[in-house]
Parts: sequence; C-alpha cells; structure tokens
Amino acid sequence: MRPLILLTVASIFSLSDNCFSQAVPDVVYGSMASKRIRMVQLRADRSFFMMNDTLEYRGTYARPNAGDVSFTYDDGTTVGGTINQDTLRIAGMTLPRWNRGTTAASFLSAFVTFRNLIQDTRAEIRRDIIELSRIAKQFRDSSGSYSGFAIPDEFKGREYVAFSVLVSADEIQLKGTSTKVDGAVQVTLLPDGRPTRWTYFRNLM
Repeated sequence: MRPLILLTVASIFSLSDNCFSQAVPDVVYGSMASKRIRMVQLRADRSFFMMNDTLEYRGTYARPNAGDVSFTYDDGTTVGGTINQDTLRIAGMTLPRWNRGTTAASFLSAFVTFRNLIQDTRAEIRRDIIELSRIAKQFRDSSGSYSGFAIPDEFKGREYVAFSVLVSADEIQLKGTSTKVDGAVQVTLLPDGRPTRWTYFRNLM
C-alpha cells in the first residue's frame, strides 16, 4: 500500500509542476537599434533563449524569488539577473519587457520591420542629398559661390526627412534629419559639388 501512496503523491507533485510550467507564459525582454538587437526570452518550460547582437545563448532559468532570476547556460555557466516590474537586468543589459509578453518570433518580426524602415529611410535621404548636391553645384556654377543657396521648395515638407544647411562661399554642410526614426545623415559639399564626410547619427548609423 505504501508504494501506491508514494506513487500517488509523486504523481500529484509531477502534475502540479506541469500545470505550473504551463501556467507561466513566454515572456520576452529586449531592445533594438539599427545594428543591434538584445533579447531574452523566458519560456514556459523554464528554458531561455538570449541574443546579444549576433551571439545566441540557450539554457535554463530559475526564479528563486519574485525579484531574482538565475540563468544557466548550456555550457554550465550561471549568471544572475533581476526582474523589477517590466525590466530585466542581466550581464550589464537593462531590457524592457517587450509589448508585455509577445513571442520571440513577433519580436524578431518587429525588429526586421524596424531595420527595413531604417534602411529605406537612409536610402531615401542619401538619394535626396545626392540630388541636392547636383542642384547646389548648378547654383554655384551660375553665381560663383554657394552663398545664398537654400533648400529648394520641392525638398521641403517631405514625409520622411527635414533638411537643413549651413552655407559658406565654398562649402555647404547639408543635414537630413529623419522624421520616421531617430537619426540623421550629414555631408559636406565641396566647391565641385561633391558630397564628402558622410556622417550618420543614431539609428541611421
């Protein structure tokens, strides 16, 4: 009779553990920028998936209490972290909870969409800068200097960029600031109209 009782108790604990695991939803913490993605997915089966730029890590995690989390990588290394409301801190990273618990696949999909937006915006601004360089060169050829050059009306009020210029007789500093993502592209136009010293700021880097 005793083995049956022990088996029953063990079954109950096993069932309770399974129910607990199933009750824990997948949670994703992460941040992303133009060339960087940092993500930690806590899975319902107590495994985790971590991405830091191009490096991927996997293993298991434990929650000894509400505020702490312990990660054990596949190679046996253990790293501690903390969870404070909707923020995960681990290995020098501070990651907000992504959309209150979306799946890693959704996170990566959003990241790809974000990257595509950045690439498209950067290409559009570069294209406009090259066209503005041609127009500025024509202005200088006819007037003898860049003095008095201004952004043409057809380049004002565009949905994806706002242009600004600093003008001297032989040089123009032209900057296109994105209105869709946090970033800008800046160049210097030489006397021959050639754009040089391309500089990319923030997410457009």
